[in-house]
Amino acid sequence: MVPDWGKARFASERLQVERLLQSNQLAKALHQGEELLAKAEKAGPQAYPDADYDLAGAKFLFGRVLERAGDSSAALPHLEAAQKIFESLETGAKMASVAIKGEADCLRSLGELNKSAALYEEATRRDKERGDKRVTAPFLPTSDKIRPR
Repeated sequence: MVPDWGKARFASERLQVERLLQSNQLAKALHQGEELLAKAEKAGPQAYPDADYDLAGAKFLFGRVLERAGDSSAALPHLEAAQKIFESLETGAKMASVAIKGEADCLRSLGELNKSAALYEEATRRDKERGDKRVTAPFLPTSDKIRPR
């Protein structure tokens, strides 16, 4: 039996949202992602061990769902909040960087290319500092019109 709310329940519901997102069922992913976030917020960051990490994960996932659904403006605050929580956690450095990349994706979609490029560069810098060998920057403008060198 899965408990009312805890690590196992969170993981189960998170996987459901991720599967919906992967199969491009965006309306369902939005609905379930919003429910997941509401449950995580209601339980709070101290509800169980690592609930703070899961809360950040719920914010991040909902932000990504919003971004994929075409609402980058609505996604940004969730991704920024996730980044802040991940940064405050001893085990959150990698996901803070992933959240920054998500913010950069949103800004790119919104046409904020200089801000987007700066965030991609920041995430790449952090990844390198952590020794992540899979550092990639999916979009770094090189045009002088976008970002003077």
